[in-house]
Amino acid sequence: MFQGMKCVVHGADHIKNQMVCQDAAAYQCGKNYGIAVVADGHGGAKYIRSDVGSKKATECAVATVSSYMEDYDRFAAEIRRNPDYILRHMGEQFLARWTQAVEDYNDENPLTEEEKLKLEKIKGNEENFYSFYGSTVLVAVMGEDFHFGFLIGDGGFAVVEGNGEVKIPIEDKNSRANYTSSICSRNAIDALTWFFAEGRPMAMCVSTDGLIKSFDSEKDFKDYHVLLATMLSDMEKCQVSLEKNLTKRTVSGSGDDISISVAFDQESIIEKREMLVSIIEKNRAEKKAQEEAIRLERIKRAKEQERKRLEEERKRQEEERRRQEEERRRQQEQMRLEEERIKRQEQKLLYLEKVRRQEQKRLEDSKRRISQLNAEKERGQQAMQEKRRMDFSVLEEGIKRIGNHLETGKRLFEKLTLDEKRVSDETASPEDKRTLVERFADSMEEPSGIRKMEEDRGVFRFMTDEAAEEMPKGPLKNSQENDE
Repeated sequence: MFQGMKCVVHGADHIKNQMVCQDAAAYQCGKNYGIAVVADGHGGAKYIRSDVGSKKATECAVATVSSYMEDYDRFAAEIRRNPDYILRHMGEQFLARWTQAVEDYNDENPLTEEEKLKLEKIKGNEENFYSFYGSTVLVAVMGEDFHFGFLIGDGGFAVVEGNGEVKIPIEDKNSRANYTSSICSRNAIDALTWFFAEGRPMAMCVSTDGLIKSFDSEKDFKDYHVLLATMLSDMEKCQVSLEKNLTKRTVSGSGDDISISVAFDQESIIEKREMLVSIIEKNRAEKKAQEEAIRLERIKRAKEQERKRLEEERKRQEEERRRQEEERRRQQEQMRLEEERIKRQEQKLLYLEKVRRQEQKRLEDSKRRISQLNAEKERGQQAMQEKRRMDFSVLEEGIKRIGNHLETGKRLFEKLTLDEKRVSDETASPEDKRTLVERFADSMEEPSGIRKMEEDRGVFRFMTDEAAEEMPKGPLKNSQENDE
């Protein structure tokens, strides 16, 4: 007997941001089949009606699959002959049904002013209204002796086999970072991924991406579905526990809406419950062992890290000591160089002081020598002036004497002229003439104490006999050189 169950939890972040729940889930069970469907409406700004789109997706998926399953035997034969053709055709029928559903809804429910304002902010196009309803979809179907499923977009797909093993038969390969395949895109059929398998599993579960994102690993995700299958033996209790668990996961985990839908064979689950419990215990033991191994590995890594840290600390301390030693040697070298520099500076200062004293002494000697030279120069100038004064005195005296002699000569000349006339007279005796000549000769001798000097540039100088004895021999220099 096929049973179904679903659970939809409003995401913690969506509640915080006052956003509607964009997830939807549905299931339908017939005599020969069970259908489980989930859809996750896109959260982008332009998907203003994605909550409606996801709900329409679950409704259309159930309607499409159930229409195929009405004639179970015929469908079973056809899908076994050509599963790819049947499942692609089923996907096309689903997309056509969903497209018609959103067209009808859009015609019956024109955009509100609030929705138009949202579109204006993002410069959205009202004509391309299909994107308003963008969503993913995951469909799982159980038959009496086969099972299949298909999806467009991301999410979780798990099949609990009869032996308790959990498989993930298909995953979305078309979505990538910041992009998710959507049933509203024009090439949505190309994003359709499906699978078909023989056999009747215990349960088939489909969930939106909010659930799988809340697990640390794929193994944890699989173990969770074994536990869920075990709980399906008591549906009422399972429903309560499942809702609490999903609420806890969205609060402490992804923050996203979480939806899950399950189609299962309750009789098989009850029959194999002990096996499932043993698998759960085994999984728990393995998980515990794994956690213990992880803990031990962490301890080992921590010890290794501590050892490396201590080794690095030791190396760092050694490096620090080496650096300090180098710094000490460097400082000592600097001190030695500084002492040498100071010593050289002191020697230089002593040398400069010695040079300064020598220079000062030389300057003092020069000053004394200059003073002596100035004194000698002054004495020489005084002597020269005195000599000039004496020369001028002698010259003046000589000139006066010359003038006197000239005057005397003039008188003598006049007298001699008269005497000559008398001598020339025939009456003068020879003795008188001789006497006259001697007297003339005597009158022509140089005056006593006067000596004629050599001619110097046409100038005659006279001086006393005593001054002449002191003068150097040879011609006199010019008056300017003599003054010097």
